[in-house]
Amino acid sequence: MESSEVTVEVLAQSESRTEFASERLKAMAMARKPGALMPTIRSLRQELGISNSTLNAALTLLERQGILTRRQGSGIFVAENINQPHLLLICSQDILLEFGASPFWRKLIELSRQRAASQGEHLSLHFAHTEGTTEAPESALHPTLVELIESKSVQGVLTKGLPHTLTRWIESHGIPVVAFAGPAKYMVSATSPDLIYQGVHALAQTGCHRLSLVTPINSNNIYGADFLRQQSLFQAALSAHGLIEATNPALSPPTDRLKNQSTGRDVYWGVTQGFEWAMQWFGADSEPATRPDGVISTDDMLAQGILMALHRLGITPGRGVQIATHSNRDSPVLLGWQDQIFRIEYDPGEIVQLLFETLEILMSGGKPEERLAHRPTEYINGYFGPEYMFKASPTLIPPAEIPSP
Repeated sequence: MESSEVTVEVLAQSESRTEFASERLKAMAMARKPGALMPTIRSLRQELGISNSTLNAALTLLERQGILTRRQGSGIFVAENINQPHLLLICSQDILLEFGASPFWRKLIELSRQRAASQGEHLSLHFAHTEGTTEAPESALHPTLVELIESKSVQGVLTKGLPHTLTRWIESHGIPVVAFAGPAKYMVSATSPDLIYQGVHALAQTGCHRLSLVTPINSNNIYGADFLRQQSLFQAALSAHGLIEATNPALSPPTDRLKNQSTGRDVYWGVTQGFEWAMQWFGADSEPATRPDGVISTDDMLAQGILMALHRLGITPGRGVQIATHSNRDSPVLLGWQDQIFRIEYDPGEIVQLLFETLEILMSGGKPEERLAHRPTEYINGYFGPEYMFKASPTLIPPAEIPSP
């Protein structure tokens, strides 16, 4: 027998012994109460007839699965949350760590943790590095996380901002997945149609005639599907209200500055993008006749940059130009302009509730499209199969005087 064949056979036997040990240990843990003390290492090794290395490998696996926990000097214990459903919350690191990221994402994570705790669910937070992982999507995840998914040691997954390749890889293991800000078979969305239509309608009521839609761009979505879809919705809303789009041929995405040449990461977006957009549209070099009298922003950080630029230029929102923008409840991003702008406000609590309700129905074997009070707003029979999208609805909040302290 060749040495390579011997190596493969030894590895297979080792994996088989570890699997046997982990199954026996899991059964022993499930027969005990959460927090109960397990037999000693010596007793387990003798009872199962295995080596120290095999026992250690099995214990490590069960620790990762949240079934057992080892405490130095005290022993092996059944995990306190062994009977709780184990859910994963996997976020793209770009959503939280990129410069200019909205505090909305941190709020969403905080509310997700609170919601899981209130329902007796164990939720663990993880991040995915998704650049350059299309051929092996699981490489975006830590090996421990890959092991949890491949062993089906989790009951459900919530994703935020992950690419379709990674989401489909998780779904391929038979684990229910619900996504926000990214594709999956089941998605929750804060959709652009409501935001754009409400924005156009509100600004039309103020007497605006020339509107501009401002949406975040990055190196991956310049004039991509999302951008074109939003433009189509915007054009339809303008037509329905008898308005026109403000156009500026000199204004174009700064493609040469979207990526940092040394890191390859997007650096030009959020507040900076909004600020420079407004300086081009309303600055001294712009033609007053081409300026919009109303602006709709699909992103709160983008709107903050626009409002900062208008302040520098001495233009008062609500007088020199009307602003309608996406906003998030309880977010401080637009706090200084509440009395001057239209806010199309989404409630992160509603989004979290919808995410968990959808996932819990899937985990119980049900169909969210039949059982949720929210009905799917879109059915996409696309390249990756049927997809259901459930949307959170925004509330239009007009400019209002801020009460004095």
